[in-house]
Amino acid sequence: MASQRSFFGVVGNKTVRVVYSDESGVGSKKDEPITVVTAVLMNMDKCWPAVKSELRKIATETPKNLLYEERELKGSLLYSAAGKNIPEAPKAREILARVLAITINESIPVFYGAVDRVGYDAHASAHRVQGADPEKEGKAHDRAFDACAALVDRFASGFDEHVLWIADRSDPTRERTTKVALSWMQSLKAHGWDPITYQFIKPNYDHVRIVDVIYFGHSHESLALQLADVCCRTITLHLLEKFYGWRPIVGPFYEMIRVGLMNDTEPEYRGII
Repeated sequence: MASQRSFFGVVGNKTVRVVYSDESGVGSKKDEPITVVTAVLMNMDKCWPAVKSELRKIATETPKNLLYEERELKGSLLYSAAGKNIPEAPKAREILARVLAITINESIPVFYGAVDRVGYDAHASAHRVQGADPEKEGKAHDRAFDACAALVDRFASGFDEHVLWIADRSDPTRERTTKVALSWMQSLKAHGWDPITYQFIKPNYDHVRIVDVIYFGHSHESLALQLADVCCRTITLHLLEKFYGWRPIVGPFYEMIRVGLMNDTEPEYRGII
């Protein structure tokens, strides 16, 4: 991503940490019953040169048939190959381990929000105001993003720095609701509510640390978004294996990312019918 460092000017001379996020489970509910939004948080001045160098090296050394469109590290493709009895499987596992090791070596915090899609829809239907248009309500993706962003914001409140959020480009509807999520969080905190627990804390609760505008980038242009993608797929598979009985494959890879994982919870609304 050419503008990786140019974003810093939006908050003046203050040190900026940058979040890169990716999402999964936004297609068919049959194919994937949960929506997950995952964020990796980096101090660009300190760790980005090493992260960029290692990711470039990994991408260069990855066979083209293990790269999405022969140019991009992508978790779903790598895990698909790693779980099959094919000659490429050992290489796919090696690449996954090398990518995830970056989060350990560079002490990169990882956050996620996860929502059971059927359970969320059932909850929304049960609490829907009569006559309201369900198409205008929040979706499972919106709740997953809210949860992830609130965790990042709570973490960032521990240091006097701003956080810039760069998300993988998705469809226009999700991009709009993602932007709205920050306004929602700001409103909650301004009125004294904790955006994670929805409990009242105090009036004029600390301001949101995430910069007001969320930027969107294409993962094929951003190695950092590719790192977020692999982390997101790792977390998603772990949750699917643990709570939905999917065939085990991700165990050793999840243990790698677990070192820097800031939360480890089951999908919200699971079991609600």
